[in-house]
Amino acid sequence: MAKFLGLDYITPIRISSNQRVAINETLSLKRQSLSNDAQRWELGITLAPSNNKGGTTNDAHGAKLSVHKTLNGVHKPFTMPMPQHLGLSYSPTNLNNMPAGAATSAGAVATDSTFGRHGIVNLVPNRDGYLQAGWFIRFANHSKVYQVLEYLELEDGTSSVLKIHPPLLSTVPSGGVIKSDPDITVYYAEDSDESVTYTNGIMVNASINVVEAV
Repeated sequence: MAKFLGLDYITPIRISSNQRVAINETLSLKRQSLSNDAQRWELGITLAPSNNKGGTTNDAHGAKLSVHKTLNGVHKPFTMPMPQHLGLSYSPTNLNNMPAGAATSAGAVATDSTFGRHGIVNLVPNRDGYLQAGWFIRFANHSKVYQVLEYLELEDGTSSVLKIHPPLLSTVPSGGVIKSDPDITVYYAEDSDESVTYTNGIMVNASINVVEAV
């Protein structure tokens, strides 16, 4: 279970993709749209209740959250675990997923156009599993978090590829490491309300809204 400042993520969790698209409709009501592929993830995370009846500083999670927001404001980036969509499992022994530390076998080019301008990453053969569609990953040389759209087996049977979104912002070198349980670099959202609710000595409600730093 992912944690932030010592508190578990719990539902509700919001994961949304913000991608700027200009839309126009003609007189015949035909829709025209234009996008430049710029994209960021926006998250709403609910944090688990915390019992502070003992009065110890180790349990003062509400205070820690308040101090963290004060220090970072909306202008200073920080990292936190990227949540995964519910229903996706992860285990090195589960063949439905790829273990952390899997490496690419060949460099991928930024904004690869092979599949509709979505980034394509070649994977090593004889892997232990694969990543399910919807899984979030990060490459060791990237700060950007990408989402797996499709896992593709090549016809030659010697390797496979990941189709990801958004398009790669920079190249992935041969031998680069895939982080399948990634951190994400974020800012607090400008309209975020990081309020904390206490009832009978227990922090019963706390949440954070963040936007990816791109």
